[in-house]
Amino acid sequence: MPAPPENLRVFVASPGDVAAERKLALEVINGMQRRWFARGKVTLDTVEWDDDLAQVPMAASATPEDSVIDYLGRPRDCELTVVILWSRIGTRLPNSFRRDDGSAFESGTVWELEDARDRGRDVWVYRCTRPLEISGDDLKAQRVDEKLAQYRAVEAYFVRAFQNPDGSLKGGVNTFDTPTSFGKALGEHLEAFITRRIDALRGASPRAPAGGAGAGAKPWLVREPVRDYHVVGRAELVDRVWRKLRDGVDTSLLFLPGVGKTTVAQELLRERDKILGHFDGVLWANLGRQHVDSAELRAWGEALGIPAERMNSFDDKELWLRALQDAIGDRCMLVVLDDVWRTEDARRFMELGPRCVFLSTTRSKTVAKELGAGELVPELDPPQAFGLLCEVAPGAVEADPMAAKALLGTLQGLPLAIVLVGKVLRRAASEAHADPARLRRAYDEVAQAGRRLGLLRPEDQRTLGEVIELSFGALRSDAARDAATALSIFRPKPNAFGRDIALAVGEADEQTLEDIGDIGLIEQVGKDVFTMHRIIAEYARTRLPLQCSQALHRKALAFYAEKLRGSIESDPDAYLSWYRHEWAEWQETKDACLYHTAHSGDSVAGVLAFLRVFFDAFWWWGYYQRFPFCERLVVEWRQRELDARARALIDQVAAFQDAYPAGPDKRAGGDWVRAESALLGIRKALGLDGDGRHITGEDARRVRAFTDFFLAEARAYGRDERDEALRFYEAARSLFLDDGVSWVAAWIEFYVAQYLLERGEFADARPHALRSLAEGAGEFGERAPLAGRDSELIANDYRLLGDLALAADEVDAAARAHGRATLYAYVFQAIPEPVDTYTMDFYGEIVGRVAASIARCGSGDQRGRALALALHAFWRPWRTHCGIGDERDELNAALDAGDPGRLAAALFPPAPAVDAFDFIDQAASYSRAVLAVVPSFVHELGPLDEFMAEVVRTLAGGVGADGTALAGHAPLYRIDARKGRLQLCLGRTEFA
Repeated sequence: MPAPPENLRVFVASPGDVAAERKLALEVINGMQRRWFARGKVTLDTVEWDDDLAQVPMAASATPEDSVIDYLGRPRDCELTVVILWSRIGTRLPNSFRRDDGSAFESGTVWELEDARDRGRDVWVYRCTRPLEISGDDLKAQRVDEKLAQYRAVEAYFVRAFQNPDGSLKGGVNTFDTPTSFGKALGEHLEAFITRRIDALRGASPRAPAGGAGAGAKPWLVREPVRDYHVVGRAELVDRVWRKLRDGVDTSLLFLPGVGKTTVAQELLRERDKILGHFDGVLWANLGRQHVDSAELRAWGEALGIPAERMNSFDDKELWLRALQDAIGDRCMLVVLDDVWRTEDARRFMELGPRCVFLSTTRSKTVAKELGAGELVPELDPPQAFGLLCEVAPGAVEADPMAAKALLGTLQGLPLAIVLVGKVLRRAASEAHADPARLRRAYDEVAQAGRRLGLLRPEDQRTLGEVIELSFGALRSDAARDAATALSIFRPKPNAFGRDIALAVGEADEQTLEDIGDIGLIEQVGKDVFTMHRIIAEYARTRLPLQCSQALHRKALAFYAEKLRGSIESDPDAYLSWYRHEWAEWQETKDACLYHTAHSGDSVAGVLAFLRVFFDAFWWWGYYQRFPFCERLVVEWRQRELDARARALIDQVAAFQDAYPAGPDKRAGGDWVRAESALLGIRKALGLDGDGRHITGEDARRVRAFTDFFLAEARAYGRDERDEALRFYEAARSLFLDDGVSWVAAWIEFYVAQYLLERGEFADARPHALRSLAEGAGEFGERAPLAGRDSELIANDYRLLGDLALAADEVDAAARAHGRATLYAYVFQAIPEPVDTYTMDFYGEIVGRVAASIARCGSGDQRGRALALALHAFWRPWRTHCGIGDERDELNAALDAGDPGRLAAALFPPAPAVDAFDFIDQAASYSRAVLAVVPSFVHELGPLDEFMAEVVRTLAGGVGADGTALAGHAPLYRIDARKGRLQLCLGRTEFA
């Protein structure tokens, strides 16, 4: 009978600054006993005085240190002590702890080190060589002196304890620079230590992991793959797993159903000679939900050479297991335990070979953790997924690569799904010569979730849906299965849902959520954030009756809508609130609302809600530049399961977006005919044509109003139909005013004025420009606090009024209006948010238009020269702030040349080119420079309100005399829509 394993105790000592290394030490020590050379020979126990799992009762009659010693023992009682030191020596002990010479120990860690060393125990000291780290928090908390004192104390102790007076070493120290290098060194040292202990205790040489003498024929029981394509994207993972197994580390392959865990195991075993060069054979057991199967036991018996007549006499599993254990003996084999659902099932096999190394595949995180070092088998990334489909169905991919890529987007890198649909496409491609439409129909079929879920896996004749159902069946209760099914209503991966809504809508508790995640049906992708793979979600929805599904979607919609109302858009039509369209949190939450609206049973309401969000966002940003949020909305909705009518509407929206001309010049580029056709198609499909005043419903009225506006643009710039354009403009403006959206109405007045100006109708244009400037003056105009003004609209209005004044030979009025236009455009780059491509382009547009107006006057026209000189004087405060003189040589040269670019450079603050601007590194600095100039223009902008003054003082404080920021931090500030003002963010400090 084999001798019981020897127990070795390892004491771990360290101060609190090496938490990562301490955690690694415990993992290395605890994992070492499972290595091939140690299994069955030794066991390892770690001793640490702050072990959360070994809490010590504190006796009232003793110090805490004495209580710990009484219960856990001392370092001298352990066979090995591991000491880790870096920048802290640790905490001093009570006076009762003294050296024999009466001196005090520098810390508890030092006492532990010397307690073991003085008894003659093995002590390993590891010293981190990383430089001392001083953080901003240390500076704020005035901890720098304390940290320096601790660092110096470590240095002093090493000099005293490990160096002779001549500088030579009197004790060995292991150095490391990173936690990883520490873990590697400790592992190597421990392996040598344990091997030496085994030799000393047993009087025998350690065995190598390869087959030893007398092992006989090496068994090779492997589940051979049945595939006619090459595996893609797993080479690096296979190599990493092989290195672990070769080193004797039990390993578990983990993740989704159908992700290819078994395939990775089979790929690893392809190189038979390499495997048998390190192991005494390979055994494979397919455990599955049926637990330990007698067929698997017989297969092992045959592979190990147990005579058939003996196996026939085994009438219970215990006889089988004893016989298999005897047959394996002391051999070191590689054992694959495939599809493990319960730890205890795997343990039955692992106990058969104490020196074997085990590779397990499982869907359960808990099982994986208990069986060995976990290795995640991820989904394939897009290039790998495309490569796998090319392997399985090369003809189908070559015939229609775009359809192949679109299909792969719905499969999200799940290898089993890719292989199954690939085989359908391969058959269709082989028949396509007789029926060319066959392949197209096949693509359409496998694009349907229900069709994909019914495809059969050849090795066990299970459908893709049945493979996923195994995970649902493994959950502990029907309530857990219902909760997992309910979670499928959320947008699938790559989108995510929070723990709060999962508990509220999915009607799950914390434990159920943990169980669903453990089995791989959902994945945690952040703190309290989860996602469900699209294929799993598609299967789960087949378990959900339509009425239940719609009810859950309505609950989710109510949850997200309340989140919007309560935190993001309490006043959604106020000017500052429109900035929400740029915030990731709002975009994510709003898109979730749209998704659940579309699936709550009213498809028309869902499409109307989508159209409102799209047109709002397009108006906010996409009118001048392509807005990624708008484009993403269209892409996502095209991928959703919609009825034919809804899909046609989304196609019309996409056509409008593609046809609409980008940039301020609406006569250049674009396709107005196509844009108008798309708008009319949207209105007709939704019943929004006719008299708009009788349309009800907030979303319907908003969509009608915006389509009125864009149809006005189409009539104005596409057809040059003045009266029709003005009629549509006024219809849109009236709807917005009736609905209380005065900010958009004011913008429409500006666009009307701009259109009439371009037609030369100066007298008609002026009232519209003045009305645009006056409407909402106290809300978002010049009577509002500077942080709440729409500087873009004000700049446009003043630029337009300046052009009208110049056309009327009113040079003084033109100079004042153009000066304020350029100032507001400049300020817009820092207020209410830091600079971005849009605000930089807008500033360039305004100064370019003003400079072009001056240049058009010609070098001999005194109006242009007078306007230029007046603007030069207007911007004198900026030049004074930056230390720039009032020289006019360049201005005069630019006037003589009639060059708008040179005029803009001579008159106005420069802005770097957008294509050469690094927004990550330079945005904060540039916005600070703009803000530094603001106080110099109080006579134009009005006195700063208290909050804006605080912003300017704080942010502009680091700006040098030349306007260059000395320090920067982005983002500088953000909108607080609930309070209607800015929130300043500097580092981690917020000023509200």
